[in-house]
Amino acid sequence: MTVSLPTVFVEWAARLGYSASADGATLVLANEGGELRYSFRERAGGVELLRAERADDPAPVLVAADVDDAVRHLVTVLGYDHRAANGLTTIRLPFDWSAPAAGYTPLELEHGWAGLRHDTTGALVVSMVDQEVVHPVIMFSYVASAPITDLIASFDHPLGAPLLEQFVS
Repeated sequence: MTVSLPTVFVEWAARLGYSASADGATLVLANEGGELRYSFRERAGGVELLRAERADDPAPVLVAADVDDAVRHLVTVLGYDHRAANGLTTIRLPFDWSAPAAGYTPLELEHGWAGLRHDTTGALVVSMVDQEVVHPVIMFSYVASAPITDLIASFDHPLGAPLLEQFVS
């Protein structure tokens, strides 16, 4: 499997000042100047997303079976910055461990990681580095099944339409 990103995401990221390039078997999305870099690389059974800032080595962020799940997460990360830079109202996805989106269950994993299980299929959708107060897997549960095009449109739209209107505050 060679990692490739959806064209709609690459084009949107380019509008935000990011460009994609290959670095061996790794696909890197970097902002202008390369101070912030997100790396996608193959991993047994899926893809790993890593983040590096300035001269730091890349650190793991998440592991997913499908690259689209890594892209969904990155849309939210870049989307928050995009909205702030353009004076748009903040989108606030729930983050409390007890509040996952319907159909998903968070799991405590080893070594500071958390997972998100799909209740119907039982599949582990993503594993993410966890935090003590803000739980990224909970936030991700609200976009886990979102079409990437609609998710991007929601971060571009002043009111969060078509998917995230209820989270605009």
